[in-house]
Amino acid sequence: LGEILLPRREMPVEWVLESEVDVFIYLDSEDRLVATLKQPRIMPGEFGKLKCVALTGVGAFLDWGLPKDLLVPFREQKVRMEIGKTYLVFVMVDEKSRRLVATTRIARHFDLSPAEYATGDEVNLTVFGKTEMGYKAIINNAHSGLIFGNEVFQELSQGEKLKGWITGVRADGKIDISLHPPGRERVDDLEKQIMGELIARG
Repeated sequence: LGEILLPRREMPVEWVLESEVDVFIYLDSEDRLVATLKQPRIMPGEFGKLKCVALTGVGAFLDWGLPKDLLVPFREQKVRMEIGKTYLVFVMVDEKSRRLVATTRIARHFDLSPAEYATGDEVNLTVFGKTEMGYKAIINNAHSGLIFGNEVFQELSQGEKLKGWITGVRADGKIDISLHPPGRERVDDLEKQIMGELIARG
């Protein structure tokens, strides 16, 4: 990529020539490559929740922790965004402009290849929806799965991140998830929840 500017305001307090630093590279408002020592709240290729901080003629802008806010073009908004509200998005490189952008059309970016999970596998979950059967969640930033409602003892919100366990992969490829570990671990976990609730209620 050649030489890339690390702005003076971003430079470490102490530095020497030939030393190495970890940076994140992106395009500034004039489409120049710049580096930052900051890490965005969501990396490209990941799902997460961000707040809308501005609306313009080209789309909405989200605060993702970098000097330049993240654009969500109008075509990538399932519903028109509003300032102050948070949205679950997927961060990607726009094929036309080569800029980093976000989209609320997250289902397009799920991994549709056969999932290689085994029953009992611990996974990372991001909740993205609710149905009559339960909550839909993104598994390990890739596949979509379902947490059955009768196994959820708390209200979950869109974009919430939590741990889960695979309870099965069906013949049609759909994945079932639980918020509780299998076996004795699950009993221990439920015992803690029950005791916590009893103590809280006196």
